[in-house]
Amino acid sequence: MAKLAVDAYIKSAIELENPTKWPSCFNQIKRAFRLAKTIKYKVEKIENSIMIFLVDRNFEGQALSLFGSIAKEGWLDLFPIRFVTFEEVQLSIRSSDRLVWRFAQENQMILLTANRAMKGKIL
Repeated sequence: MAKLAVDAYIKSAIELENPTKWPSCFNQIKRAFRLAKTIKYKVEKIENSIMIFLVDRNFEGQALSLFGSIAKEGWLDLFPIRFVTFEEVQLSIRSSDRLVWRFAQENQMILLTANRAMKGKIL
């Protein structure tokens, strides 16, 4: 019965998938993953979705740490996840914030960055 619930959560997540309203989708996937882990159920990989993180040069160390945590928790067994750098997507590190943001949005990427302009104090 629990396996059916896991599959239902995954199906629901796929139906809820929306770049502007992603928390609902994420919550369903999180529930599916936690339940699957509890009952030791290997969830079939979600092939139609890929999560791509665009990593700014000032955030590469943190991105590596995040990737390690994602792998350790087993999320890579469920989702295809990629981390790409500006260089890989041929985006100049000198690009304006607006250009970087638009590029990430147009390509449905999650942007990982810090204070790109290094203006003001970082607290």
